Amino acid sequence: MAVRFVRTAVVAPGKGQEAAAFAGKMSGYLTDLGMDSHWGMEVGGTYGTIVWFSDFPDMAALETSNGKLLADAGYNDLVKSAASLFNAGSGRDRIFMLM
Repeated sequence: MAVRFVRTAVVAPGKGQEAAAFAGKMSGYLTDLGMDSHWGMEVGGTYGTIVWFSDFPDMAALETSNGKLLADAGYNDLVKSAASLFNAGSGRDRIFMLM
């Protein structure tokens, strides 16, 4: 069964344009690594929330991709570069089974 990985984070005050640029850069980086990634802004709910999502054929594929990311220096550098763009502690990951 296919799964969708979703990550959200709330943009820090005054950092909207920078956070949107980062979101596109991160999504492109993930796609270049083989994870077809998309991003957007939440329309309802918490104001200023950016969301990234990627679909995987199964949990094993998601786990393999996450393992590769943890070991990827470029990914870790990107994450560190965005620390000031998002509210501390606002990141949230969710996994959905696609029906």
